[in-house]
Amino acid sequence: MPLFPKDKRTFRLFLVLVVLHLLLISIQVPRGSAPTFFERGVFFVFSPIQHGAVAVFRFVRSVWTGYFYLLNVQRQNRALRQEEFLLRQENSRLRRSLEKALTIKDMEAQLQGLQGTILAASVISLDPISYYKSVVIDRGRWDGLAKDMVVLDRRGNLVGRIIEPISLKEASVQLITDDGSGTSVFIKGDKGLGVVSGDGRGRCLLKYVLDTAEGIAAGDEVLTMGSDKIYPWGINVGRIVSVSSNQSLFKDIIVQPNFHFRDLSQVAVIKTKGGR
Repeated sequence: MPLFPKDKRTFRLFLVLVVLHLLLISIQVPRGSAPTFFERGVFFVFSPIQHGAVAVFRFVRSVWTGYFYLLNVQRQNRALRQEEFLLRQENSRLRRSLEKALTIKDMEAQLQGLQGTILAASVISLDPISYYKSVVIDRGRWDGLAKDMVVLDRRGNLVGRIIEPISLKEASVQLITDDGSGTSVFIKGDKGLGVVSGDGRGRCLLKYVLDTAEGIAAGDEVLTMGSDKIYPWGINVGRIVSVSSNQSLFKDIIVQPNFHFRDLSQVAVIKTKGGR
């Protein structure tokens, strides 16, 4: 019985499908230890995708690991800078204590008083009226601060003292350049005693040094005397920049403070009254 055209096309399509099916079966038959054609095809199609996915995963992991590594390095650097800052302050106080100590017993008492008395703080604002009067630091009563505690710069030079107002996490610092400040001092080399107060313009005036005092010259160091019961003995205040006489009882002496306003980002507070 002859097939109609439509039946012929259906029969041919059936034969093609059978042949393709046999070919698929044949290429999946294992050939010893060699992979099948199908396995090769799957490998060539998906291996680049897998390789790319692994590369992306490794890249993301390396970036993530590097990010946390950098964070850890930054934390370590901050800790080291903080430790270096505190060690510098302790060294400065230790040197002053050793210079002042007269006996072994005095020295031991001074050394015992150094432990845990230094607190690092950051300056968060300046006096809006005059930069030379006061600053505000990010420590307060919660950190154990109180009025008249001594404030030093990162090198151990005198900056000023804690004054009111003092909040829980902030405190005001009166600078030695404030014209309302006063600090008892001596000129190194036993050349004279006096009181340093600010001139309101970034320098200090050394007052009450007798006009009869001899040997005082520009470059002489000025240090705290300690008789005011606020600042301890021997803190570096500044250097004399000019000395003149006006035929009065006292000399006119100008002192340049050792601390610099441009470096006044971090300070140290001695957490004992009178710095002791």
